[in-house]
Amino acid sequence: ERTMMSDAVRLSFATTAEAALARVSARDLVVHVIGGDALREGAMPWPNLDVAVVGPALARDATFGRLQHVKALYHDWASTPPDVALLFHPGLWGYDDWRPTLRLLLREGGPFVVVTSYTIEEARLDQCALRRALDFDDDDDDDFDFDDLEEDS
Repeated sequence: ERTMMSDAVRLSFATTAEAALARVSARDLVVHVIGGDALREGAMPWPNLDVAVVGPALARDATFGRLQHVKALYHDWASTPPDVALLFHPGLWGYDDWRPTLRLLLREGGPFVVVTSYTIEEARLDQCALRRALDFDDDDDDDFDFDDLEEDS
């Protein structure tokens, strides 16, 4: 059962990634998979792409050809925006640690960002977190509280 679930999740992630990448018109795509782990996103085939899977759940930094694993919080690691940022089931609404990453990703000129969720309700809460992240004043982080998101939905 665990293997079937892992295969189903990998297939779902791969199908989502393929659909997202088809929307981006760039020749040599750079993809950052944010909040990923080695057993799911880090084990997916990423043909002909430069992919960095970045997240604190990775065991260690490693490079496998054009696939890089980075054990870090994305906002601490990222220096150049990718063409596409993929966040599979991140639970943006539930963790304050996402705030600096969201602000980085949502800047003008940033990447094409894809966020998936387990449920419609979680998708709505993640949407609120993204919308609220867009309202940030660069000089003032004190007006945002992830705990208020459920009131917005």
